[in-house]
Amino acid sequence: MNNLIRLTIKEVKPYNFKFLLSYVLIRYKVFIKEFKRKAFEEFSTIDITANHYVFLKGKKAIGIARVIRKGNCVEFGRIAVIKEYRNQGNGKKFIEIMISNIKNENKAKLISLFVADISLINFYSQHGFLENGETYFDMIPYVNMIKYL
Repeated sequence: MNNLIRLTIKEVKPYNFKFLLSYVLIRYKVFIKEFKRKAFEEFSTIDITANHYVFLKGKKAIGIARVIRKGNCVEFGRIAVIKEYRNQGNGKKFIEIMISNIKNENKAKLISLFVADISLINFYSQHGFLENGETYFDMIPYVNMIKYL
């Protein structure tokens, strides 16, 4: 039965309160409550110009992503699937849909993302991302990963 449930993404628009609220709640739940980030570190002015997405399983919001467009490059960030939906293939499908949407726009030649949890390097490698060095944000090391389109 679960395999018949449709997985989709929806872009969060300020006028769509349902998706906006789902996005903020998931981001709060994962990054602030679960990963113990401070709220003032989690939300920033970057969020104003970024595009935000909610990942839906049927009608339930189970994940989020932030996309920042920089010329021919797209940066994925704040990618999260809520805990009870992890390790079920949902994250894999979410990334596949995000990559497919970026490819279909035909505007970007590169996708970049930053990984703080090194256990995710293998996950992103399975989607064609390559390690591209290390960088620091707020004195926390991140591995930059890139995927050429």
